[in-house]
Amino acid sequence: MMAPLKRPAAAQDVSPNKKHASSVDYDAGHAGLMQKIRDAISNSGASPVVKDMLNIAMDYSLGVEKNLRHKFQVEVVEMIASILTDEEKKMAQEIEDAKGSVEKCDPEEASQTAAVTAAKAASSALWEALATTQVDFATAEKTVEDKIQACNHAEHELNAIKDEVNGATHKQSKLSTAAADVIKPAKDGDCISKDLLASFIELCTALACDAGMVQAIPSAFGNTAETRGGFDKVVIEHVDKFIVDKLAAQEDDVAKIKIEMSAREAKVEAAKAELEQSVQKRVSLESEVAHADKVAKIADSDVRAAVKTLKGLRLQRESLNATAEAAKAQLETFREGGLAALKQLTEYTSAPPVQHARLTEG
Repeated sequence: MMAPLKRPAAAQDVSPNKKHASSVDYDAGHAGLMQKIRDAISNSGASPVVKDMLNIAMDYSLGVEKNLRHKFQVEVVEMIASILTDEEKKMAQEIEDAKGSVEKCDPEEASQTAAVTAAKAASSALWEALATTQVDFATAEKTVEDKIQACNHAEHELNAIKDEVNGATHKQSKLSTAAADVIKPAKDGDCISKDLLASFIELCTALACDAGMVQAIPSAFGNTAETRGGFDKVVIEHVDKFIVDKLAAQEDDVAKIKIEMSAREAKVEAAKAELEQSVQKRVSLESEVAHADKVAKIADSDVRAAVKTLKGLRLQRESLNATAEAAKAQLETFREGGLAALKQLTEYTSAPPVQHARLTEG
C-alpha cells in the first residue's frame, strides 16, 4: 500500500477547527462521489497497476481539501483527471465513429434500394417477355395443327386426282388397244374375232356410240373385206372416227388431269414445307419459353438476394444507430458520474477527509 503522504511544512500549523474538520468521517455524499470516480477509473483503459495505485491514492489526494494538498497529491488528482479526460475523448470518438458508420450506410442503402428496384423491374420485364413468348408458342402450336390439316387435305386431293388420272389413263389405254386390235385390222380387211368384238361392243356402248352403229359392228367387223357390203364400210369408217375422236379427247383429258395433278403435287410440297417451317418455329419457341422461364426465375432469385442485402443494410444501420445511442448514453452517464464527481472533489475546500486520509504530521 502507498505510504501516507505528509503535509507540507507550511500546512502543518492549522487551526483547531481545521484539524477537527480534517478528522471527521467522510459523509455519504462524498463517499458516493468517490465511488463514482473509482468506478470510472475501473472501467477506463488504464493498466491494472495504474488502476490499483489510483484506487489507493484517491483517499490521500481527492480526499484532502484543495488548499491542503501537497504537490504530489495534486499530481495524483491531475493523473486521475487525465485518465478520465482521455476516457471521455475515447467515448466521444466512438460516438463520432458510430455516426460516421451510420452516414456511410446512407449511400450504400440508397444504392441497394436502387438495385432492388432495378432487379424488380428486370424481373417484371422478363416475366412479361415469358408470357409473350408463351402466347407465341401457343399460336405456333395452333399453326402446326392447322398446317397438318392443310397438308392432309392437300395429300387427300392429290390422291383423288391420282385416282382420276389412273382411271383416265386406263380408259385411254382401252381406246388405244381397241384402235390397234380392232379398228386397224378391220380397216386392213381382216375379220375380227367374236371375243374381241364382244369387248369392243361393250366399250363402244359405254362410250355412248350410236346404237345403230353398235348393232352393225358384228356384221361389219365380223367379215373380211371381200364379204363386206357398202354399209359395213360406212359402219367401220364411222366407228373408226368415233374411236379416234374419243381417243383424242381422252388424251386431252389425261393431259389436263396430269397438269392438275402436278399442281396438286406442288400444293402438297408447299403444304409440307409450310408445316416444316411451322414445326421448326414451334421447336424454337419451345426452347425460347424454357430459356425465358429459366431467366425469369433467376431474376426472381436476384430480386430476393437484393432484398435480403437491403434488409441486412437496414439492420446494420439500426445496429449502428443503437450503438451510437448507447455510446451517447454511456458518455452522458460518464460525464454526469465520474467526471462530475471528479470536478466537485477537485475543487472542494471544506469537505471532510476520508477516514484513512488523516495526514501525518512532520
